[in-house]
Amino acid sequence: MDKTSCFEVSPDVVATDFEGKEAVVLNLATKKYYTLNETATAIWSGLEEKRPVDGLVELLTSQFEVTPERARVSVIDTLERLKGQKLIQVCP
Repeated sequence: MDKTSCFEVSPDVVATDFEGKEAVVLNLATKKYYTLNETATAIWSGLEEKRPVDGLVELLTSQFEVTPERARVSVIDTLERLKGQKLIQVCP
């Protein structure tokens, strides 16, 4: 995954944000739901805007007191988890 990789929300997925502090994501195909913490919710909002990995890192560094290096680790880890649960997919 490089800095220009782009991901989007999978078509069978819906989410509800609770004032930016956390979110609930539902995969309608599998009927499974997931709760996202504040950091993952920020990343999710960036995914909805179709930001590339670098854009997601920028988003975290602007919202939280975190170094770009630590933000990148969090972004990549979160993207891998979301992709593994089929909640996101690579942008076409």
